[in-house]
Amino acid sequence: MSEEQLSQEVATRMARHLELDEAKTSKFVPIYVDYRKELKQVWNKYAKPCPPKDKQAVKPQRPSEKELEQMTTNRFARSRATIDVEEAYYKRFLTVLTQQQYEQMQRLEKMHLQRMKDERMRRMQKGKPKFPPRPKQGAEAKPQRKAQASENQTADIEPIQQQSKKSDRWVSMSGAQTDGTPTAPGYYVHQGRTIRVNK
Repeated sequence: MSEEQLSQEVATRMARHLELDEAKTSKFVPIYVDYRKELKQVWNKYAKPCPPKDKQAVKPQRPSEKELEQMTTNRFARSRATIDVEEAYYKRFLTVLTQQQYEQMQRLEKMHLQRMKDERMRRMQKGKPKFPPRPKQGAEAKPQRKAQASENQTADIEPIQQQSKKSDRWVSMSGAQTDGTPTAPGYYVHQGRTIRVNK
């Protein structure tokens, strides 16, 4: 589809959204096609030239001060030329549209340009390798380690509890046994219960 055909298609869709009748649509479409054509000419005039294909693989050099100044001047000139085109066609659009319809047309055009930009980015990214997602770190990984440690502690305590039920001895978490009440602070198992001994 050529640029002109695309502009005609977009203009026809806009006319349906704006609820224009057949007579107004036949006037609106050519105005919009000319409008988009002149804007395209302005953008092409001040667009940054693409490097030759044999130099695209080379890492681009940083622009010099003179090149930066020229880029800034071109940006200002393009903005002024764009405003001039929009102002000239504003009057032409109002011969067909009301002021509210013109504002709605501006919103529809922004949506169309954004879709075009998104589609262009999607095509540029198509075919590039996608990296696998990075493993989750931080807060989401810590509870998993804590749960694993808790399971290990439970597995270690259970045989100690079974052992302490068979006698009146005190058994420490490391498995050491004492006949009387222990004097060293820590956690002990006595008759199947876990008891904390302080100093």
